[in-house]
Amino acid sequence: MTEIKICGITRREDIKVLNSLEVDYAGFVFVEESKRNISPAACRDVISEIDPKIKLVALFVNGTDSEIGTTLEHVDFDYIQLHGDEDVEKVNHINKCFGKPIIKAIGVSHTFDSADVADYSEIVDKLLFDSTPNTHNQLPGGNGLSFNWKSLRNIKLPIPWMLAGGLNYKNIDSALSLISPSCVDVSSGVEDCPGVKSAEKVALFVNKVRGRHNGS
Repeated sequence: MTEIKICGITRREDIKVLNSLEVDYAGFVFVEESKRNISPAACRDVISEIDPKIKLVALFVNGTDSEIGTTLEHVDFDYIQLHGDEDVEKVNHINKCFGKPIIKAIGVSHTFDSADVADYSEIVDKLLFDSTPNTHNQLPGGNGLSFNWKSLRNIKLPIPWMLAGGLNYKNIDSALSLISPSCVDVSSGVEDCPGVKSAEKVALFVNKVRGRHNGS
């Protein structure tokens, strides 16, 4: 069964949708430049009624120890997602410093070689493959950009991996017909505008993913 992560949550209304659909992960963005940025205090309020079975993911882009520590003081997240250009040494430091399972995002453009992430595979719990931004001004995620999914067709990794980047209910069938990630991660593809999830689009996405396992 392919797991589902809905990222960039900013509102209580969205939590109700995730609860009703019983998704697997809820992601929260702690990046000031992001349109989906949320403060640790606001996040604690937003998740007050979240289903405890939904795993909480805190996303940082080159976050400092202070930023990560302050966030974890407000919310006991299940995972830390590192979505910047954190090298293996930095990831290992964060892992040891905070003792949380780590999801490391890797940008993909046209080609991919498993050997490029071998070192990360030894120290993180999951890898997440997302599209590489078109320009240096864009954040490394949440841009609604997809990449060549075929580049991951023969991927072999010792840990679970997640697919992100431009996914929505219209293209998720195509993606999952080509590759088999352990989890799919969507943000902009289920929004009416940045940070405001559409209950209809979330439901369509979730049902498409789960429908594949039910033969529909």
